[in-house]
Amino acid sequence: MQILNRFYKVNTRGLNKINPEIDYLKNEEIKKRKKQFENFRLLLEQNKSLKKPKRLSYGQIASMAGISRATYYRIKEKVEKKGLTYWQTLEKQSTRPKKVKYH
Repeated sequence: MQILNRFYKVNTRGLNKINPEIDYLKNEEIKKRKKQFENFRLLLEQNKSLKKPKRLSYGQIASMAGISRATYYRIKEKVEKKGLTYWQTLEKQSTRPKKVKYH
């Protein structure tokens, strides 16, 4: 609450409503990670629009979003390479063989 009162221009109300299309992901951990990534991205964008003395530090943004700055940039790089399929590739793939060799 203290952060929200101090940085009143940062819009955090809509953070939980970001990306309703994540329903295609089955794993709850991956959904959570994607939401954290989007929250971090949104807070960074809003932070850039604030004047310097009122800006949030990366540590404050990381604590609000739930992931570190390094993790954000690591995921961002992979998302830029693979696109939206990155989140689907994180889900555990079936280990069952597609074709069985008969001898």
